[in-house]
Formats: sequence, structure tokens, C-alpha cells
Amino acid sequence: MIGMVLAAAAVAALSGGQGGPQPGPANHCVSCHERLAATTAGGHSFLDWRQSPHGQGGVTCEKCHGGDPAQADQQAAHRGVYSSREARSAVYYTNIPATCGACHTRELGFFKQSRHYAQLETSGRGPNCVTCHGSMATHVLAPNEMEQTCSACHNAQRGPSPTAPIAARYLLELMHQVDFSIAVTRQLADKSGRAARRAAVPYLDRARGSMQLARQSWHSFDLAEVETMLMRTAAASGQADSALGGGKR
Repeated sequence: MIGMVLAAAAVAALSGGQGGPQPGPANHCVSCHERLAATTAGGHSFLDWRQSPHGQGGVTCEKCHGGDPAQADQQAAHRGVYSSREARSAVYYTNIPATCGACHTRELGFFKQSRHYAQLETSGRGPNCVTCHGSMATHVLAPNEMEQTCSACHNAQRGPSPTAPIAARYLLELMHQVDFSIAVTRQLADKSGRAARRAAVPYLDRARGSMQLARQSWHSFDLAEVETMLMRTAAASGQADSALGGGKR
């Protein structure tokens, strides 16, 4: 559910809320690569991009890979595009956070506070955005996937915080539950009398804002802080539900 919400929000934000990307100058990256054979490179195919929130929202190839989409000549169009194996590439493993963070600034700000970012910067071995979201940001890990992904490093053999994957799974389950609670209360508010709805809306707005912050702060991997935010969000959702109970539905 959270993945669907995030994807829809990304498309709406990137398209300016007009139901899709607006027409613009010709993009030769897109018009050329859509005619090529459907191969997978750099962890994703052209079709992956087309079907992703980025593709549907008008975030085109050059935003991540560089190059000049206004150029029809192949050499000119690919100027500044480098293999992801080269450290100068915008999609080199350790450069991924800065590339994604050019748009996702708050998420990057939280990620820079994390031990994961410090590990990535010092040793080049920490996780980056692709670890959890894939090359095209098409995926949000389910709780069981979260536990499995985190366990690759956080285990008894390797040492660091072997219980962290279990805690992360619990918090993601909690996030799903709180998000569902907000959605249900929103539906109830829409069907309630005016007085009850008016009483509930401020709490609902607070809950939705708090949930958005909790999602963003997840990138700090400060699980205690994320739990605090989720409990605060759940409390606001509960207050909204109580306000509805005080009026006519």
C-alpha cells in the first residue's frame, strides 16, 4: 500500500498535478533509446524507466546519467555520460545518493545523518538508494524483504547490530498499520456530518504530515526516532477518530 501511495505521489508531484507530464522540447535520449532492442543495462531497461514513477512523471535519462537530450547526434548527446563502473559517473555506486538527492533533498538530508552514509563515504561498501528502491525507484521493500535485505550485513557472523533487521521489519509493519488507520479515518470523515468532519480534519492533517516526515526520516535509519514519529502519527490518527465519534457520522 505504501509503495502505491509513494508512486502516485511521485507522479503527481513531478507532473505538476495535471494528470501526466506536460509537453516539452524533444528529448533525443528517449526518442532514440525507445527504438533500441529491449536490453537491460545498469540494472534497468528502457521499459522499466517508462513504467516507473520517474518515466510517467517526466524525469528523463539525463537527470541521472548526464548527457544532452537536445542533441540528435549520438556523440554530442552522450557527452558527459560515463559507465556506472567509473567513479566520475553520476550513477557510480557512491555517487547515487547525491544524484537521487538532487530531487529528493529531504531524504538525502536524513540519509547523511546515518551510519550507512558514513560507511558508504569511508569504505564505499554501505547501502545506497538502489539497495532498497531499485535503479528506477520502482520498489518499496515489504517488511519481510526489509528483514532479508538488512540481514545481508546485520547478522551474527558479520557482527553489527544483528537484531536491527527484526526491528526494521517491525517498524515497517507498524508504518503500514498506521497508514491504513489514517486512510480509514479519512474515508469515515468524508462520509460524516459537517461538524464531525470539521473537528477531525486538523488531526488528520497532522497525522498525514507526521507520516510523511516518518517516511522521510526512515532514511536516517534511526529506528528509535522513526518509532517515536510513528507513535505520534498514530496518536493524531486516534484523535481524528475520536473527534468523528463526537459528532454525527
